[in-house]
Amino acid sequence: RLPAAVALGRDAIRQAPGDAWLHLNLGVALERTGRLEAAGEENRAAAGLRPDYPLAFSNLAMALNKLGRLREAQSAHQRAMELAPEDGGILDGAAASMLACGRVADAIDVWRRAVAVAPGDAAIGSNLLLAMHYDEQFSPQALWEAHRQWAARHAEPHRRSFRPHDNDPRPDRRLRIGYVSADLRRHAVATFLQPIFDRHDRGRFEIVCYSGVGVADDFTQRFRARADGWREVASLGDDALAEQIRGDRIDILVDLSGHIAGNRLCVFARKPAPVQVTYLGYPDTTGVDAVDYRFTDAVHDPPNETDAFHAERLIRLEPSAWCYRPPEEAGEVSTPPFERAGFITFGSLHNNAAKLTAVTAEMWGEILSGTPTSRLLILAHGGEEGAGLMLDRLRRRGIARDRIEVVAKLPPRDYLALFSRVDLSLDPFPYNGHTTTLDSSWMGVPTVTLAGQAHVSRAGASVMRALGLAELVATTPAQYIDLAVGLAQNPAPLAELRGSMRQRMERSPVRDERAFTAQIEDAYRRMWRAWCSSIAGSGG
Repeated sequence: RLPAAVALGRDAIRQAPGDAWLHLNLGVALERTGRLEAAGEENRAAAGLRPDYPLAFSNLAMALNKLGRLREAQSAHQRAMELAPEDGGILDGAAASMLACGRVADAIDVWRRAVAVAPGDAAIGSNLLLAMHYDEQFSPQALWEAHRQWAARHAEPHRRSFRPHDNDPRPDRRLRIGYVSADLRRHAVATFLQPIFDRHDRGRFEIVCYSGVGVADDFTQRFRARADGWREVASLGDDALAEQIRGDRIDILVDLSGHIAGNRLCVFARKPAPVQVTYLGYPDTTGVDAVDYRFTDAVHDPPNETDAFHAERLIRLEPSAWCYRPPEEAGEVSTPPFERAGFITFGSLHNNAAKLTAVTAEMWGEILSGTPTSRLLILAHGGEEGAGLMLDRLRRRGIARDRIEVVAKLPPRDYLALFSRVDLSLDPFPYNGHTTTLDSSWMGVPTVTLAGQAHVSRAGASVMRALGLAELVATTPAQYIDLAVGLAQNPAPLAELRGSMRQRMERSPVRDERAFTAQIEDAYRRMWRAWCSSIAGSGG
């Protein structure tokens, strides 16, 4: 009840304006309503009243981070760490601030410290796992071992409390599918979930949502309207949520988060549903044996190559694990920018500075050196503060600063309009873009991508191959550079592609919502029948 909390918080401060804790508490309520500037003011007031209060500096830093004021955020986090060097929550926030600036190695080091001082905090451990995917030094084997360590600590202890499920084991009856997510809002997950919700066969499947959304928006309302059942679960503990799911008699429970923020993997570890699946939100295994299946495709996870690095059985959707619905804010495709500007503009509109890695900078530096008149347009949270490390790396490679433009985070319509200035998108490595790559394609801009060994570094390949553009998928850094330089030197194919990309997408499997949803539903039915057979075989 956030509006009431804010009103009561303000009333309390009027009665006791010098109480730092009251300011801090009001700041939390304001932050959860999305009023970040006001939240920052309250946190700053708390820090002013109590300069020795680490949580005030930490909360101030998190509000500043979300506002894109990254240097201020890091300064506040540094002060918080000085005051409480052994506080896992404060270290967790500081690491997130570092990651937002692209300081991936530093962030991982601080998250490891946070895990060491707060080993029982599953969310901190999940944050470390996600961060490791931005660093190319971690092999698939190393990532697998890290996920299994998380599961051993946070999931396996619940195995002893598993209880049999008494769901009706008829193989062909109508099934209850439960979707669990904190991102049923304007979020990348929602982009890919909407087509499934709209196309689900309600005669065969009943849909129940377990929403951890803090502040609902128009997307939230759409999902709620399409669900047969809706549960607000942000305030429910793991045991209570597991019992709610069991009481709802969910047949197949679908995790949409993996190890991203707001996940409820510790609920899945309690096995509240007979069949459990993970999909969409996270580019890797959960590591949790209680999760039975994971949706992917043969490009992201080539058969017999990555199966051994998953706790789940991989279900490969063909030819792509994603169905894309274009944003409503998308305008028309523009004419080729190079025809108007007289030079080629490369683009990276991913907004996440953690993807602007050293290996990415090395490849982009070579591309810019090989095309002396070209420009690079970067979209990064925090603008130049977020992209600062990338700018420094390119400067050290001799790339003039006036060839690079950095834009801060934009509203959806303005972000999409930015593609009108981009001739060719450059995928980062090792953490490829995905939603952005599809957005880029819809706006007429193809992407050159480098395919690596892990799911996270094969997202670009999955998209480009599904669109029939396998020729834009490189397998070595040198090939990636040559592809980008070659297209910049002979841009006629870019102009041709720009005019046909939307038609290409509309004809591709990534836009066939009906067929894609049917494939998901067929997979659900196979999973369910397998469980029914296991019950029959065990005499249950």
